Amino acid sequence: MQVIKKRAAVIQSVVAFSFLNRSSLAFVPTAFHFHTTTTLTSQIKLHDSFPKVHSKTSLNMNTDNNDADKKTQFNLVHSNDVEAVRNAPKLDGKRPTKMTTSTFLLTVMVGVPLWLTVAMPLTVVYQAGKKVFSVSSPEDSDAVAETLVHQETFPETHELKPLKDRTYDVVLLGGTGFTGRLAAMYLAENYNKNIRWAIAGRSKDKLDKLLKELKGITGDSAKHDIDVILVDTSKPSTLHALANDSRCVITTAGPFWKYGSNVVEFCARYGTNYVDITGETGWNKEMIMKWDVKAQETGAKIVSLCGNDSIPW
Repeated sequence: MQVIKKRAAVIQSVVAFSFLNRSSLAFVPTAFHFHTTTTLTSQIKLHDSFPKVHSKTSLNMNTDNNDADKKTQFNLVHSNDVEAVRNAPKLDGKRPTKMTTSTFLLTVMVGVPLWLTVAMPLTVVYQAGKKVFSVSSPEDSDAVAETLVHQETFPETHELKPLKDRTYDVVLLGGTGFTGRLAAMYLAENYNKNIRWAIAGRSKDKLDKLLKELKGITGDSAKHDIDVILVDTSKPSTLHALANDSRCVITTAGPFWKYGSNVVEFCARYGTNYVDITGETGWNKEMIMKWDVKAQETGAKIVSLCGNDSIPW
């Protein structure tokens, strides 16, 4: 429940962020400090020159969600009752995070020896074999991947569609995953009357299943129908539809070093605001080095590290 609380707050801030104008610096400087923040708002406050959200364009962050008769998955999002949050998993029927004596002994006496004598040696042999016998595939090469992107044609900065004329206020990429689904449900519950948004991903079947679930939440209250955009981040030609007609892309599709680099590039090139929940600080630094100048040129705001990483999960 604590994770849900934090990530719901992130999305709440992200939706307001998507209505910012295009006049500010592209990357929030706090990204260079490589620390993970809980909400986007805490990053914005650390930078005085970052534009404020004006009341006429921002969403109402104080939407009345306190109806006592309305029991939702997010009823503890803004709760200050520590005990209620702590006891929520138990009330929801979740398994307590406890290790019994028998489990501990079984792990020590069976699991550890098996790992040392079987799993670890097999892993070492497998990885060594890959290095010795495998032939690198062009499809897996970073150089080839960059070449594919460079083959794409992008509009000049002065030809970009203004944010105010774009179809979608928000596009959520990765909504069929665990965190993305929570974000989609939160958007549907709290902002569906105020914004036009879409869900994006690779699998049409999974997206249609999520869409059906969201329609069960929104009913007939939607300002617009929630659209579906098919996107494969490994295929650059599909990313134009994601970035060229939206004001903000929220992505929960990780690992971001694998699935996020092309998305950042397309958002930077199209002047589209971008927000993710990565905790991959090395990748985040690489994206800043590559796309900071272009994002400032097009007016895109690229904001990473808006999630909450923990090990173990």
